Amino acid sequence: MPTGTTQLYAEVALPNALRQTFSYSVPAGLEVEPGHRVRIPFGRREAHGYVVSLGSERPDVRGLRAILDCDPPERLVTDEILQLTRWVAEYYLAPWGQVLDAALPPNVRKGGARDRRLKAQAETSEPATAEPTVEQAAGADSADSLQTGSALPGVASVDPPPSPSTAPLGGVVLTSHQDAALAAIGTALRTTSFAPFLLHGVTGSGKTEVYLRLAAEVIAGGGQVLFLVPEIAMGAQILARVQQRFPGQVGLYHSQAGDGERRRVWAEAREGRLPVVVGARSAVFVPLPKLRLVVVDEEHETAYKQEEAPRYHGRDVAIYRARLASAVVVLGTATPSLESWINANEGKYSHVVLPERIDGRQKARVTIVDMAEHRDDEDEPGPSAAPASANSTRPSNGTQTNGRTDVPEAHGGVAQGGVQTVQMERGGGVSIFSPPLVRRMRERIERGEQIILFLNRRGHSTTVQCADCGTSVSCTQCDVVLTYHKSDRRLRCHYCNAFRPEPERCDGCGGAHFFYGGFGTQRIEEDLLELLPGARIERMDRDATRKKGSHAKLVERME
Repeated sequence: MPTGTTQLYAEVALPNALRQTFSYSVPAGLEVEPGHRVRIPFGRREAHGYVVSLGSERPDVRGLRAILDCDPPERLVTDEILQLTRWVAEYYLAPWGQVLDAALPPNVRKGGARDRRLKAQAETSEPATAEPTVEQAAGADSADSLQTGSALPGVASVDPPPSPSTAPLGGVVLTSHQDAALAAIGTALRTTSFAPFLLHGVTGSGKTEVYLRLAAEVIAGGGQVLFLVPEIAMGAQILARVQQRFPGQVGLYHSQAGDGERRRVWAEAREGRLPVVVGARSAVFVPLPKLRLVVVDEEHETAYKQEEAPRYHGRDVAIYRARLASAVVVLGTATPSLESWINANEGKYSHVVLPERIDGRQKARVTIVDMAEHRDDEDEPGPSAAPASANSTRPSNGTQTNGRTDVPEAHGGVAQGGVQTVQMERGGGVSIFSPPLVRRMRERIERGEQIILFLNRRGHSTTVQCADCGTSVSCTQCDVVLTYHKSDRRLRCHYCNAFRPEPERCDGCGGAHFFYGGFGTQRIEEDLLELLPGARIERMDRDATRKKGSHAKLVERME
C-alpha cells in the first residue's frame, strides 16, 4: 500500500457463518493488500479475518474501527485464489471468510501467532537457550523460520526440484485412440487458453497414461499441473505412478496429510517450485502461479462434494480454477456424470473417447446373482448357516436373567450366552454373501489369489431399530437413520457427522431391545473372518485408515 496521505479502508471477511464483510480503516504505515490475514477488533473481542478489498472512500459506518495488524505480515491469499474463493462463496452461497479459511492449511493460518510466540521466547531467553534444540520436520514451525528470512512464516527454504523429468516411459506403446486424445488435448495446451475436455474412456483404456504424457509436456515447458482424485486412497496410488514418472517433483495434498507436509507442499507450489500437486478436493485451492493443466480423475464421483461447511463441488471448482488460469482441464471418467455428458453433447466441452482397453485386455466378466434364487441353499457353511441378517443386540442393563436376555418370543429371539440374537429377514433370510460368491472366494483363497469386495456403506449396521415398537434411531438434525459403528460403539450420521452413544432404551417406547440390521464394512469384515478362517482380511474405509500413510501401507500389503 502506498504510504501517502490517502486514508484507505478495507473490507474484511471473517471465517464465520455471516455472509457479509465488515469495514475497517487501515492505520497509517500498515502495509495491507487484499489477501492479507488481519487481526481486528470485533465486538468485545479480537478476531481474525481476510482483507478482500481496499478503497479510499469512507464507508457509511458509525464508529469505524481500525485494523490492528497483519497476522502474519506476509500476504497469504494470491489474487487468483481470492477470485476463486469469491466465486465459490457466491455460487454456493457460502460465507467468503469460511471459504478463505478452508483454502489455507491450518498451520499457515496459525503461523503468524506461533511465530510471534517463538520470537518473544527467543528475545526473552538466554542466548544459549534461544537456539532451537530440536530439528523439526520440513514445513513444521521452528525458530529457524524467524532467522532464515523464508518467504512464508514457518516454512524453511528448500532446494529447488530437479529439472523437468525425462524419465523413460517404460516401453509403453500408445493405442491409436490414445494418440488421438494426446493430439487433441496437446493442441489446446499449446494455445495457453482455457479449454475443457471430457476424456471418456472405458476402464483400462489408458487414461492415466494420457494424463502423464500431458503432464510431461507441461512440466517440460515450465508449467504446473494439478491432479485431483476423489478419494485419498486413490491419491496414494496415483501419487506412486506420478512420482515414478516425475521423481522429486510431486507433492500430495489432502486433509489427512500431516500439517507439516501440507504446509510444505502449499509453500513450494505457491512459489512455483513444485511442478505437480496430487490431492483430493481441498487441493483445488493450492496456489499454483504457473498452472497449465488440471486433471480431474473419476469426475463423476460424489466424493468431490464437500459435505461440511463451506460446501462446494471440487470438480466444478476445478473447472473454474482452470478458467481463471487460462489452463486446460481434463475430466476423466468411464461413466460421465450427467452434467459433464450434457456439456459435452452441447459442445461446451470437447469430447474425447477411448473406446477400447489397452493391450487387448478382456473386460471383466460380470455375474448378477438373484439372492432369492438361493434362499433354500444349505450347502454353504459360515455366517449364512443362520441368516446373515441375524443381528446381535447387546444386553441392556437390568434385562439379564440367569445369563439370558429376557426378550418376548414374538420377536423370534434366541438367547445365546446373555446376548439376544434377533433374526431379521433380508433378501429372503439369506446371507449377504451368495453361495456362488462364497464358492468363488474359497477357490481363490485355496489358489493363493486375492479378493476385493466393495460395499458402499461404512460402519457395522445400517439401522438400529427398537424390537418393541419398530422405531429406528435417527439423526435429530437430518432425520436420517443413524449407522452403528461397532469399533467405538456409537451411532453416526453420515450426512452431518453427528453421533450418539449406543442406545440403552428406545426414545419412543422405552424398550430395551434392538434389531441391528443391514450391513456395513465392519459387519462384512466380521462375517468374512468367520467365513474364511485363516485368510488375511483387511478393511479399507475412512474409519480404518485415519492415520497418516495408512492407505498407502494397506495398498503396499496388497501389492
